[in-house]
Amino acid sequence: MVERYPKTYIITTAQVGGDPFKKFIAGLQKRRKENHGEIIILPTNGALAGKAAKTEELDPYLRDKNNFRVVEGTLPLNANIYIMRDIIVKAEAPNPYTNQKP
Repeated sequence: MVERYPKTYIITTAQVGGDPFKKFIAGLQKRRKENHGEIIILPTNGALAGKAAKTEELDPYLRDKNNFRVVEGTLPLNANIYIMRDIIVKAEAPNPYTNQKP
């Protein structure tokens, strides 16, 4: 049997050890409901990795399977599109004009 996938995906990252920005997440959830979509979270290590992080895990709020799908491996979205987690994703804030770190 072929699994049916939603047509709308909201894909974002969340930093391991960080606190979720709940207003931003509320906006994502509103769009998810309006578009009958799915929110996919890609956990990432970043500025808080290591000693500064309050924990080495993703915030439990984001692990709520009723609202989010956390991807830590490979996830096929459809027959042609896959999310592959074997690529290292690091949270950084490049300058939007030059795409270089400040």
